[in-house]
Amino acid sequence: MGWDEFQQACGRAELVFFGIERAVDVARDASLPRGPDQAPIAERLRYWALFDQIWRGAMQPATGKDKAPPLDELGQTALRLMVMPRIDELDRAHTEKLKAYVQQSGWPGISQVGEGAATDAFLIVQHAAHDPLFQYQVLKLMQPMLAQGDVAPRPYAFLYDRVMLFATGRQRYGSQFICRGGAYELAPLEDETNVEDLRRQMGLPPLQEYRAMMPGRC
Repeated sequence: MGWDEFQQACGRAELVFFGIERAVDVARDASLPRGPDQAPIAERLRYWALFDQIWRGAMQPATGKDKAPPLDELGQTALRLMVMPRIDELDRAHTEKLKAYVQQSGWPGISQVGEGAATDAFLIVQHAAHDPLFQYQVLKLMQPMLAQGDVAPRPYAFLYDRVMLFATGRQRYGSQFICRGGAYELAPLEDETNVEDLRRQMGLPPLQEYRAMMPGRC
């Protein structure tokens, strides 16, 4: 495939991209009328996570999920080129906002913000891959809260794996996959023998079921 074909693919991807931008504009106008900086933290977390998921979900329709018209492989590549800078910009902005809150008030646990908003906070820190130190600091805050039931096991397991995969090249719970040769494969484990028991303790499904949830290509 050459330049002309790629230009045509970009044109097809732009139609999807502009639709996403419009959806983001509508959601921004309607979701938090009082303003994201003045709202209680639970509402702010929901607001940030909404846009996190809109932009990340933008890649799903590109593969034909949710009954949306699929893009071919070149069109998906073109859409990623358009979407990824927006995701990176959003991740960095949300990370700084959440970091400022955490420095002042600590990690927002379930007892403070509710289970839904606590999950939203996890989404923000999970996507702070550009700031592994912040992820590590949050993981330390989560540890005692997990024992108290103020942090859900699943988010803790995912963040633990992200932090330790970055720090040591291995993960405990098998939540992280890496892209290799166009396909996802499980990142190295701390303990292959006991990983299923460790997953069960954190409320995670068996690895075979989890693998089946992964996209066919990356």
